[in-house]
Amino acid sequence: MKRVVLALLAGLAVTGELSAVEATDAGQPLALALKSTVQKELKLTADQAAEAKKLYDRAAKEAKAGEAALAELAKNLKPAQLQRLKEISLQVRGGSALVDAEVQKGLNLSRTQSRKIQDIWRNAELDLRMKLSVARFKSPTDRRWYIMRARRDTGNQMLEELDDGQKKKFEAMQGTAFPTKGLDR
Repeated sequence: MKRVVLALLAGLAVTGELSAVEATDAGQPLALALKSTVQKELKLTADQAAEAKKLYDRAAKEAKAGEAALAELAKNLKPAQLQRLKEISLQVRGGSALVDAEVQKGLNLSRTQSRKIQDIWRNAELDLRMKLSVARFKSPTDRRWYIMRARRDTGNQMLEELDDGQKKKFEAMQGTAFPTKGLDR
């Protein structure tokens, strides 16, 4: 059974079905930069907002363009804007942000913690992919809500791997509270 699961994981990883969170996924900085409430919070200029839209569209069309688009977005924002965008992204994504290498480094996770978090995420994503392959949803919105809830639950499970000091540091990394309702879609 273990071999079957490992073979399935390897196959999904090779085909791209089991990928890291895409740059255009809800809660990611590139996707958040399109939201009017976030643009207002960041005080984006019209040119910055237009550039964010252009970068998002390019990343949505070509998955490999995601990282380059994020780097380009970072160049177009002032350091304070970029920092606040990252804080809002952490608030929206919650515990699922723990899969990011930058977040793990900022929290000084041990190798054991990092491995455990990666295992939780990988297993949950595999489970989610299997369920999505057989599930039928009334609408694409229902499908997105299902994925969002599953990832939120996984994030909460991953947060349990942090010690109290790391939890406080993660809260500090999120900055001043921002109304995130609707930003996770």
